[in-house]
Amino acid sequence: MAQYPRRQLLAAGLAFAVGGCSSETGNQSPSTQTQNSAPEPASPTTHSAPTTDSSAEDESSAEITPKVCLGNAAPISIEVADSGENVTVTTLQEPTDAVNTAALDYSERIINTAAEHGMNVLHSILDDKSLLGPGIIVSQHTFRHDSLTCPEREKIIPTKEQWGEEVAPTVTHEHYYSRSGELLVNPEPTYEEIQAATPAMARVELHSDDESQTTILPVICRKQSSQEL
Repeated sequence: MAQYPRRQLLAAGLAFAVGGCSSETGNQSPSTQTQNSAPEPASPTTHSAPTTDSSAEDESSAEITPKVCLGNAAPISIEVADSGENVTVTTLQEPTDAVNTAALDYSERIINTAAEHGMNVLHSILDDKSLLGPGIIVSQHTFRHDSLTCPEREKIIPTKEQWGEEVAPTVTHEHYYSRSGELLVNPEPTYEEIQAATPAMARVELHSDDESQTTILPVICRKQSSQEL
């Protein structure tokens, strides 16, 4: 069992992401709610993003196959109390263990709050395993059942009718290219390493003085590339 005070979760900040103007060449959902404290390049032409050894890397953006999958690690439980000051994380065999699935709350307010806590915990999990760095972006991202590129839809607890198009905790593995096609950011952890460390789902229990709500969210691993405009 791991306990993560909210202040501790937020203090570390999120993983470096290349900002500035870019055109996404990978698969993406309609909108992303990324919370990122990392520096952005000064402009699209300054190439201030970390560079890679071109002799060791000969990938082009055309060779990056976009992926949208669930994490491969065991699902987790996130219990949030004291207005978010105390967060307890445990590993589950199944996300529905000891839960009445008919009582799961998929209201927009609960999903958004749960996704924020899920994002913070996901960041801590990857940080503890030294899997954060350039090109690894932890965020809340809009997700649809039909956006999965891996055959995992049957594993997702919320049904398509329950879920619709909502935000979910997401980690993105992103290659970043210059306008001329030079690879500027090549994430050091592989996509497979990121996916292996990421829980498949997160059961989030929100406790307050007068009530408790529980929801189960998918945790998404994306692979994509982007390029300077």
